[in-house]
Amino acid sequence: MTKREKRLTQIGGVILALTIVSWIFNSYSATLSDLERELEQAQRQVDDIDIAEREVEKLAQQFDEMRGQSLPSDISTAQTAYKAWLIDLLQQDDYKFNNVKIASNAITESEDALFVRHPFQVSFAGSLDSITNMLYAFYSKQILHRVNQLSLQPLSQDELSVRMTVEAIALSDAPKTVDLEAIKSKETLSHGDAAKYAEAILNRNLFGPGNNAPTITSSTRQSFYISEDEDDRESFRLTADAKDRNQTVSYELIKHNFPNESQIEFTNDGRVRVQSDEVGEFEIQVQATDTGIPAKQSEIKSISIVFRERPPTPEPEKVEPPKPFDVAQLAVFTATVEINDRLEAWIWRREKQEMLKLTIGDPIDLGTFQGKIVSISNKALEVEHAEQGLLSVPSGKTLSEAQNLTDAVLDALETPGTESP
Repeated sequence: MTKREKRLTQIGGVILALTIVSWIFNSYSATLSDLERELEQAQRQVDDIDIAEREVEKLAQQFDEMRGQSLPSDISTAQTAYKAWLIDLLQQDDYKFNNVKIASNAITESEDALFVRHPFQVSFAGSLDSITNMLYAFYSKQILHRVNQLSLQPLSQDELSVRMTVEAIALSDAPKTVDLEAIKSKETLSHGDAAKYAEAILNRNLFGPGNNAPTITSSTRQSFYISEDEDDRESFRLTADAKDRNQTVSYELIKHNFPNESQIEFTNDGRVRVQSDEVGEFEIQVQATDTGIPAKQSEIKSISIVFRERPPTPEPEKVEPPKPFDVAQLAVFTATVEINDRLEAWIWRREKQEMLKLTIGDPIDLGTFQGKIVSISNKALEVEHAEQGLLSVPSGKTLSEAQNLTDAVLDALETPGTESP
């Protein structure tokens, strides 16, 4: 064998050895991966078995607890015991229910024969407060029971008629006799104690529409004058829309920025009294609450209160006093009558609805018309006034329409070329 052939033989042997080693390594790796997968699968199975065992233990524990909450497995004993417990529940002094009636219905057995259902029909009458407390006591008692159906109907303002279907469970492997009174009650239910449930149920109208929140309708800006007198306060009243009939609204002052508490007075009926001796703008925040069930509140509303200088007091307008009433305006020279060769002037007084009959020489004093009658004719009545001179009243005219003959003569004398009357 030549040197070259020896070298080729050596190289071929190395390649063969590497191939064998690679095959062995790959086979080992595949086997190792398979083993790891099998190990993981086995571990998962072990974990699943552990979980299943824990679930079984948990279910067994739950069944043990439920067995202690079950009615007796004996059907007759179960119905008698549970009915007695219901009667005792409904006849407690705290509830004072009327017309309590309890009837048992036909029992039914589960398909897997693990338990029996005992239905009962219950009816009574009482207040909503008593019904709420009774149901709280019912669900607090850790018996395997529940209310399947509940019907309420108002009988009066304070009393409701109640009809409900109750279902209780008796496990097949429960003891044949069970003291239901010995079964414990929960201290609180999932939403709290009895007071929490009463607050949620009683503070609503079960038979009416939902309550709407009120809205404050007052103006967002109030303007007043400053005053240095603390007792001299400006006031305004808040207004709101309750949104529902037969409801009233009360108000609450949430916040204000007056420098002193004494500058603002607030009452829950919405009356606000404020005072400031300086020009400025302040803000109050108020909220309204209605009397609905449950009571609802409005959004908080901000109101600006502006104080400004008081304008100067204007001078009072001069009012002329009313002119005095002149009875001469209602006295009419109506006629001239001749009786026994004597002329009479008849003057009708409207304010007295009477006729005044005067002759020559008689005095006359009616309001501003005063004097002594000096002449009577069918056309006019002439009177001599101490200061005004001779006055003439035409027939059919009032005494206030008298003509001053003396002034007319004087005017004629003063005017050249004018004849005297």
